[in-house]
Amino acid sequence: TNNTFSLFSMNLKLSKSILISEIELHPEFQKLFEINENLLERIANSMKENGFDNSQPVHIWSHEGHKWLVDGFTRYNAALKAELKTIPYYEHSFETFDECYRYVLSLQVNRRNLEPAELLKNVERLMGSDYVQNLPGRTSENIAEILNVSPATVKRTIAVSKDEEASAKVESGMSVKQAYTEMKAKEKAAKLKELNSGTAEYQKQFEQLKMSDFEKTID
Repeated sequence: TNNTFSLFSMNLKLSKSILISEIELHPEFQKLFEINENLLERIANSMKENGFDNSQPVHIWSHEGHKWLVDGFTRYNAALKAELKTIPYYEHSFETFDECYRYVLSLQVNRRNLEPAELLKNVERLMGSDYVQNLPGRTSENIAEILNVSPATVKRTIAVSKDEEASAKVESGMSVKQAYTEMKAKEKAAKLKELNSGTAEYQKQFEQLKMSDFEKTID
């Protein structure tokens, strides 16, 4: 099953330009994808010298009177730094947020590998989406296909998302695999400690029982 979207199949309109002041930032998309500060500075410096690269428009979702920026946050912020007034954009007219999200996600995945924190956030979002839950087959395999990663990576990410400490490590930059490995090592250590503690308690009770029987024989 192909879960990606064709660029020109979703009511796409190519516009020449839009005033930056007219663009609204969609909070959900801001949270799902990160901006590399070094890349942002390089693009901003390039824009100051050469202007905006018209071959790389941002993507705008026109919905209920809003013009939401949904893809191209780095280019948008670089344009602000370069003090540009207008930028080129693609306009989309998706019916729902989920349709728009799946399209934007396909753009991101086809363009680059998601950062660990992005992978975590998007796996969590896909896990909660009706679209993924209604797909035939295993959920982890469907998400893996959407994100272009292995099912094992998705399974590890799901496990990490359920652990607060492991999730925090990934959000701080640690890889999902490393966070998962450390989480499992901690769980194993806790089980061994519990087992050893139980064995020690059992041994203590056994010794007390032996002493009690010994005292009875004295009596």
